[in-house]
Amino acid sequence: MANYPTYTYFPGSLFAEIPFYLLGNVRIGLALADLATALLIYLLARPCVGVWPARSLTAFWLLLLPGFQIALVLGILDFFLVFWIALAVLLYARGRIVGSALAAAMVRGTKQYGFIFAIPWGIVLVRPLVIALWERWHAGEHVWRAVRAIPRRLWLPPIACAALTTLVIAPLALLSPQAFIDATFFHHARKVPSAMLGTPQWNESLAGQIVALGGFAPDRVKPFASVALAFSILVIIGFAVVKVRDMASALQWSAALGGVFFAFSGGDVQFFYWRLPLFLFLLSVIVAWSPGQSALPPSSDQIELRDTARDLAARAP
Repeated sequence: MANYPTYTYFPGSLFAEIPFYLLGNVRIGLALADLATALLIYLLARPCVGVWPARSLTAFWLLLLPGFQIALVLGILDFFLVFWIALAVLLYARGRIVGSALAAAMVRGTKQYGFIFAIPWGIVLVRPLVIALWERWHAGEHVWRAVRAIPRRLWLPPIACAALTTLVIAPLALLSPQAFIDATFFHHARKVPSAMLGTPQWNESLAGQIVALGGFAPDRVKPFASVALAFSILVIIGFAVVKVRDMASALQWSAALGGVFFAFSGGDVQFFYWRLPLFLFLLSVIVAWSPGQSALPPSSDQIELRDTARDLAARAP
């Protein structure tokens, strides 16, 4: 073990954990991340639904799990993951598209199932660029000339997101490629559905529940869970590519992808994992209430980006 690095998480959380490690306890950072997420929910919801409904949503989020208990006792990284998601949504709503893209990159670089949010959000960032390229190519422009003519505001966000994701994850992969493949990908893929501690409450995937309740042996449920998971993810992502048009639809499909992923996963699905799909659904409802899909008055940059994408979409065949 000493000669073979093992890890099951991406290193994005280190950037947030190091200051609190130096202070003596990384769990303080996790608790503060949960409070910061609640504040971002309030800032996002207040212009949409008013002060007291926004406070109620914030209180609901904080009380969904017993306050600081999960962060301080279990020390899970999900609090950082959810914080980056909330920050990405708020920055996008305020017209800070590049900042939102960088926050989305940190989601992907913090934990593997960050793709639940990162893929639909990436579609939001990439779609205006793809529409612009298609429009110019369809008009008969040379490919290179069409690429050079694309405005910076369209190509910079997706490139910034991809670049930061690579910058965060690549050093871990280069440190030990085999350990990276074994631990961060195949580690979970090899797991079979099981009831941790012998109770169904500890593995809340459908496969884990079937095993815990004595329906089938783990080795019989595993193939079904793997096939169902792969098929469901491909279907959801396929629909997302077609249906995602804006912030609200991206969050809706993110929530659906999260629900499917945790339901059909063959590995261990802890009870607090389900916080993520619920959180994404909550954000999608908040954003859907807001006029123009923006929780706060849009900046001139966001207006220009939105209008450009709408005009190109209207002219596309």
